[in-house]
Amino acid sequence: VDSSGCPKDSDSDGVNDCDDQCIYDKGPASNNGCPDDYSSNILDYWWVIAVLFCVLGVLIYLNRKRPPKLKM
Repeated sequence: VDSSGCPKDSDSDGVNDCDDQCIYDKGPASNNGCPDDYSSNILDYWWVIAVLFCVLGVLIYLNRKRPPKLKM
């Protein structure tokens, strides 16, 4: 308990529990102690999707370029 009687920081995120809106989830003080919502920032990660599509395209191309196996 701190000097004003507020329970200390249960989730160790640096925000006292009295001010923390998400007591058991770590998050920055700028977001009232709650974790950032990354689902709203999905477009910030468009490059990950683009890289995955490029890698998949290269793998498909290389697989089709392979000569067929000969049956004996």
